Amino acid sequence: MNQNSKSGRVVSIILAVALGFLVGFLVATPVIRKDLATEDQLVKIQEDIKQLDQKVKETTSLAQMIKDLESNLKSEISAVEEKIEKNVEPSKIGPAPEQPWPYEPLDVEEVRKLGHKGYYDGGCAYGAFNAIISSLAEKVGYPYNQIPTYMLHFGRGGILGEESVCGSVLGSIAAVNLITGKEYAPIALALVEYYKNTPLPTDISNKYAVNHEFLVDEYLSDVEFPQSVAGSVNCNISKQQWLKVSGYAPNSNEQRERCGRITGDMAAKAAELLNEWWEAKSGAQEETGPMAKFKEIFPNSQFKQVEENVYQVIQNGKVIGYVGIGSKKGFGGPITAAVGINIDGTLKGVRVLEQNETPGLGDKITDNTFLSQFEGLSYDKIDVDTISSATISSKALIELVQEEAQKLKNYAK
Repeated sequence: MNQNSKSGRVVSIILAVALGFLVGFLVATPVIRKDLATEDQLVKIQEDIKQLDQKVKETTSLAQMIKDLESNLKSEISAVEEKIEKNVEPSKIGPAPEQPWPYEPLDVEEVRKLGHKGYYDGGCAYGAFNAIISSLAEKVGYPYNQIPTYMLHFGRGGILGEESVCGSVLGSIAAVNLITGKEYAPIALALVEYYKNTPLPTDISNKYAVNHEFLVDEYLSDVEFPQSVAGSVNCNISKQQWLKVSGYAPNSNEQRERCGRITGDMAAKAAELLNEWWEAKSGAQEETGPMAKFKEIFPNSQFKQVEENVYQVIQNGKVIGYVGIGSKKGFGGPITAAVGINIDGTLKGVRVLEQNETPGLGDKITDNTFLSQFEGLSYDKIDVDTISSATISSKALIELVQEEAQKLKNYAK
């Protein structure tokens, strides 16, 4: 084979191979393009998925925001409803409730201080009236918070300065009448007698002024004043009696300060009498059952339940301690007792309410000789000897007292 023939075959082979590649490329191109299109679509789908995922997250976040907002709104609505319930119940808007009105015992000394300050703010009648009504507005809410106490401003100076009935008497009785309704007369008469026959201003008011314990920033006078007995509710007679005893000049700062102290004294006396009225009236103060035992522990006190088997002890409007009722298994069955604790954490007393222990043995836990050992002990150091003939019974009561004292101390903080 000559050289030309070889060259021709080589060229033919090369052309054949080139043609083959060209045909293959032309056949494969749609597939490649199809693959490229698929990849582009995949990328777009992935981007769409990412965007959708982001929207889902945003939607979830928005849903949580809505949920949180709904929760907050419910809390706010609940708070408003609670405030409305305490202050102005929708069902009570309109006619005032029937008297006597709701009442809670007042802090007598706080009322005395408010009465003195009220004199500075608006005179004697306003001072006495406002001290009582504003205190109840704070404690009880509706309807007391609807009373414009400045309405008694006219009573200053024995009614517009006419020196007739002393405004402190007028304001105190007005508050009593508003609270007690038709039951006001005995308290009102007691206030009249108190004003007429008591040396005023009281030692307590004199002490508050000297020690700057009243609520005013600047005093008309802060010295201890002589006392006088008015013998009448007439403002002028009362004033002249005191000026004669004290030697101070009419319309002096000292005379005006004296009126402020007496305003506090009258408001305090009214609060004291109202507290006694409420104690006698309240069904919670029955002299039977557990309440009778409570009163053996805390005489001359009122009791307000704060939760199951736990009671506040109140005297003159102040919380002075707590009483708890507890039970413990004894020898003959459950032993139930009332445990009283002072506000300082010391035990005031213990009384057994129910027990089924053996007569002459286990029931000795009710004897005052045994119970008196608890009095004065610290809530965390109750170390009392058991009764030798009633070890199980007395030990059960001791443990009961220890447990109740620990529980009550959390309230007495």
